[in-house]
Amino acid sequence: MGCIFINTIGGHENCFCRFTPIFFVILLLILGAQHPWAQTRTVIDKQVGSIFQAPPSGVPYSSVGAFGGSFTGIDPDALHIRYATFQAFAPDNWNQANFPLTALEDYEASEVAAGRPRIFIHATYEGKSRQVYLNFPASSMALVNGRPTTPQKHWYEAVNVCDPRFVRFWINHYQRPIVQAPFYSNVPVFWTQNDNGAFNYNLYGVIDDNNHFVTGVNWDPEFPQGSNSFFRCMASYYTQVANLAPDIQQILNIGAWSDLSQYTIVMRDLPGVMQENIAFWSGTPSAYTRNLFYNGLATWFPWIISHGKAILGRSYVPNSSSLLNGFVAYELLIAGGNGFFAPGDYPEITNPAEWQPWAAQLGNPTAAIVSTQIGTSGVGYRHYSRTFEGGSVYINLGGSTWNISLTGGPWYGPTGNTITSISLADGRGTFATMRRSTTPPAPIVYPRAAFTFQAPLSVTLTGASGTTLHFTTDGTEPTSSSPAYSIPLTLEASAPVKAKSFTSLGLASSTSTMVYSVAVSEPIVTFVSSTDYGLAGTYYPVLQLTELPARPVSVDCTVRQSDGSVTTQTVFFLPYQTRPYRYLPVTITSGSATITITGATGAIVGAKDTLQYTVGPPPTTGSPNAPTSLSASFVNSHGEP
Repeated sequence: MGCIFINTIGGHENCFCRFTPIFFVILLLILGAQHPWAQTRTVIDKQVGSIFQAPPSGVPYSSVGAFGGSFTGIDPDALHIRYATFQAFAPDNWNQANFPLTALEDYEASEVAAGRPRIFIHATYEGKSRQVYLNFPASSMALVNGRPTTPQKHWYEAVNVCDPRFVRFWINHYQRPIVQAPFYSNVPVFWTQNDNGAFNYNLYGVIDDNNHFVTGVNWDPEFPQGSNSFFRCMASYYTQVANLAPDIQQILNIGAWSDLSQYTIVMRDLPGVMQENIAFWSGTPSAYTRNLFYNGLATWFPWIISHGKAILGRSYVPNSSSLLNGFVAYELLIAGGNGFFAPGDYPEITNPAEWQPWAAQLGNPTAAIVSTQIGTSGVGYRHYSRTFEGGSVYINLGGSTWNISLTGGPWYGPTGNTITSISLADGRGTFATMRRSTTPPAPIVYPRAAFTFQAPLSVTLTGASGTTLHFTTDGTEPTSSSPAYSIPLTLEASAPVKAKSFTSLGLASSTSTMVYSVAVSEPIVTFVSSTDYGLAGTYYPVLQLTELPARPVSVDCTVRQSDGSVTTQTVFFLPYQTRPYRYLPVTITSGSATITITGATGAIVGAKDTLQYTVGPPPTTGSPNAPTSLSASFVNSHGEP
């Protein structure tokens, strides 16, 4: 029996210790050592994405793998992304998806009356402690000569997101009942968008006595002090949510960041990101744009992919010529992991048929990004390239035409024409491939998840029409002589499944790979936490399984209130769900309640079978968990500095 640790999408580690064959352990270690820039895909194979857009006419919703909007017709295993926010809220709720601001204000008032710190951020200016506001997007205040022109009810009130009281409020009084509840019973892969992800201390300010918005004012002592502490506060928020509610998959819509070096600190416990324009320059890029691409996306996204997190990358495509730039940026930055491409203009995404043949020709990446600084004009003046099984992609941000010689071949350009060299203008991207445009797409492997499955596991392979599928389960590359797929594979032990599609002319697709961890015993069910606290009302304790079940699992729980009353509930886990978590709503009006797992069908009850929830403040004196002392010594849930 071996024990290995594999990063999940959310950045946590799972210990696969029971009945893990040694060859499987060795294989995973080898794969990780050889390709630190890549990650086995652990989300749906459909890489078509959408950010606030619909598929074009003739393209079914079921073809989209990550979708932000109405969920009608979406593949059950696609990323269903629901709009929400988390760091600042306006009284008129103009852009917060019904956040219960009044309830949070009432909660803060009761906490202050009890002598505990405020939750809404304040800063002292000109002798007064004033409410802090977030002026992002700029339309929230619409400043003219430094004065807001929108009514105060439209201004974003900033909250101390790393305060554990707020984290629990966000989970139990916003995320669960408002954002998640309408979809919880029938949407298996639910994600929550964190909109307005502009992490910049200088976007926050106060209103002075002359109605001017003033930035650069230090926050009051109970709140994070300065930019460095502010970023660690954001990291603390994501770590706390991941620890308290690992079933909540947050995807951050990235905005303007004042310190790009903070990215990996903030992102450690965040499951994924959205970027609304990955090829965000037009015409001749400015020096600022070149630097931002190099220090931002070209650094961030490979790190995200290598850690198994999800990326939904949009590219603004007002015309067909701009599609190539966006596609090459996607392949350069995101390919090789849990990525989705969402090119297009409002209100529709670009028809995937326009770019998916390019992806099939290139295949899987075989190396990390190569970035070369050109001249001395600035660090962002660069040539970028990346190699794939079928060719290479190139982006020129070097400031002048980039002439590229191609050896061997034959080589084909994006239009299918034969080429021997490339003359790439500044600000443009392209690719060259040795595969013809008739290369079939890689097969779809189902299921995909970042957790151990319970045996027996049924694996389904799906290839393009007119192709034949061949597969292996011993780690070798499939060939036309490998076993042909006809019925679902049944795995009784851990194994890597690899599959390729072959046309009648012998053209082969790239390889689809899923490395499965499979356990032969029943999963163990426990609570995620043993104790918790917070407001009276509905609380949502989270149950977890050690493996994704092969059969339905039911878990019986009792809830004993402080008055001695007892109620019972049953929680259900479905086979092949992609995350091993479920919650149950419990109403607690006062005192404390004890929730106990009393039995389970299809699972073994583990040691952490009891959770006690207390109505009231945290069970410590003073301010909650010291949210003000966040500094460079911040340590996340992994124990990493």
